[in-house]
Amino acid sequence: HGTDVWIGNAKDLIARGQCTISNVIGTRDDIMVRLMHYGMEPSLAFKIMEITRKGNAKKLFDDDIYAAFKAANVPEWYVESCKKIKYMFPKAHAAAYVMGAVKLGWFKVYHPLEFYAAVLTRHTENMEMIVTQGAAKVRQRLCWLKAKLADKSATPKEGGTHDALLMCYEAQLRGVEFLPPHYRKSAAMSYAIEENKLRLPLAAVPGCAETAAAKIANAVKSGEKFLCIEDIQKKAGINKNVLDALCELKAFGDLPMTAQITLFDF
Repeated sequence: HGTDVWIGNAKDLIARGQCTISNVIGTRDDIMVRLMHYGMEPSLAFKIMEITRKGNAKKLFDDDIYAAFKAANVPEWYVESCKKIKYMFPKAHAAAYVMGAVKLGWFKVYHPLEFYAAVLTRHTENMEMIVTQGAAKVRQRLCWLKAKLADKSATPKEGGTHDALLMCYEAQLRGVEFLPPHYRKSAAMSYAIEENKLRLPLAAVPGCAETAAAKIANAVKSGEKFLCIEDIQKKAGINKNVLDALCELKAFGDLPMTAQITLFDF
């Protein structure tokens, strides 16, 4: 855990048989504990650990430290491993990361709808409505985006869209379907679970920012009855651009644009 701790360092040492996963340098705590095990004085072992975990071993290891390594019979591979490290996590930090990963993995396996609903909230601004057209369409779009990323012609927005669609494609391969945004059924920012499917939030609509999505959701939650789409616009306080974006995706269902008033209304 850290920078230049595993790749090009511990991984190669283990592959060559110079050490095992049990005695390789994995976290910053390992250094002090291992050096004390070799018989080094605790304060010096701590000093070496601090130098190494900050990536300063090449610069700050002096003759006294090298002499201490030799006196304690510290293997040469261990010293060289220290010199390659640029940054190291403490063991507690690394353990917390692993615990978090295990928890996420458990939810991903046993509660996929809840998992994807939660994870996709951070990708909402880069979502595309193509996810409602099925996995085959999403795969085509991903291939196009991947080609742009490969030749470095992709914009930051397209890079974000690639990540969002990749997560959606994975969900689709696991049987998750995506439903289009709907003014009553969608939440503002979160993904709603409907009959083993995920309903896209209002904020996933291009042109409908978080603030506008929240206004619509709050108007619906208030129990207001809407006569028409223009009524929603007035009561939610959204502008024409947002209204047009939602209308284009048929997010208002069969609701008419304007109220049809007859004599029976009086």
